[in-house]
Amino acid sequence: IFLLAIELAVALIFQQEAPYLREWIEYHKLMGVEHFYLYNNLSQDGYLEVLKPYLESGLVELEEWRGEGLMWREIQNSAYKDAMGRACRD
Repeated sequence: IFLLAIELAVALIFQQEAPYLREWIEYHKLMGVEHFYLYNNLSQDGYLEVLKPYLESGLVELEEWRGEGLMWREIQNSAYKDAMGRACRD
C-alpha cells in the first residue's frame, strides 16, 4: 500500500488588496487549501501587517513581484510559473 500526501496549494498575485487578504485566505483554508504562494505587485496598503501571522506560521510564502516594463499578463504568467516551480520543489 502506498500513501501519498497531496497538498493543495494556490498562487495569487495581488496589488492593493490588503483589506481582502485575510478573508480570502480564511475562505480558501475552509475549502481545503493547505499552502499559499502569494505574489505582491507594488502594493503599498499594509498587506504585510495582514499577512504577518500567516507568514510566521508558514502557511503563506510571499514574494515581492515587480515586473516593471512588462504587460500585466506577463507579470501574472511569470508569477504563476514561479509558483509552480516552488510547489514542485516543496
